[in-house]
Amino acid sequence: MYNKYDRLHRASKTLCKDKGPDVLFLSTVLAETKTTFLKRYNQALSRIQAIIHSAKSQGDAQRQLNRLLERPSRLINFYKLIINQLRGDFSAPNIVKLRSNAIKAINNLEVLLEESLGIKLPRYTPSQEPSEEQKAFLNKVASLSFSDSWDKRIFIEFVYVSFETSLEEFYSNDKRFINQARRNYKELKVKKLQFYHLREKETKPFYQIK
Repeated sequence: MYNKYDRLHRASKTLCKDKGPDVLFLSTVLAETKTTFLKRYNQALSRIQAIIHSAKSQGDAQRQLNRLLERPSRLINFYKLIINQLRGDFSAPNIVKLRSNAIKAINNLEVLLEESLGIKLPRYTPSQEPSEEQKAFLNKVASLSFSDSWDKRIFIEFVYVSFETSLEEFYSNDKRFINQARRNYKELKVKKLQFYHLREKETKPFYQIK
C-alpha cells in the first residue's frame, strides 16, 4: 500500500478501508514488508543510478529511464516509484536523499499506512501468560511445513493472535502462502479461520477474494 505504483495498491487500500477498525497488520507481516521493500527499492535505485552515471546527458538519462519502464521486470513498480520521486533531478545528492528517505519511511511504516488509509490501526499486545489453547498450538508448530521461513512465522503469529482477538480472516496476494496455510491449518484442527487469496480488479470494489 505504500507504493502507489504497485499493482495491488488500490485493491489492498480499498479492502482495508472496507474492513475498517477490524484490520490488523501482524508484526511479522510488517517486518517482512520492511525487509523486502528496502531490498527491492535499493536494487531498483542502484540500477537507476547506474543508468544516470553512464548517460551522456540528462536528456539521454531520461530516454534510457523511459526505455527501462518499457521492459518487463519484477522491479518495474519500484522503478516507477523512484523515477517519480526523482522529479527530473538526477544529481548525486538527490539520489542519496531518496535512499535515506526510504529508510525513514519504512521505519515509520505503520504511521504512513494509517495516514494513507485515514484510519487508526488497532495494536495487538500479547498477554504475558499464553492461554492453554495457545500453549497447545505452540506445541504443534514444529510440524508445520512452509517453503519460506517468513511464511511460517506469519502463519504462527496469525493463529496465535486469533486466540486472543476476533481475528478470523487473513488476506494475501501470495497464492503459495495461502495454499500452504490452508493445508497446515487443516492439520492443526484449531479454531475456525479463513485464508483468502487477494487479487486486483479493474472495477469496484477493485479487489476480489477466493
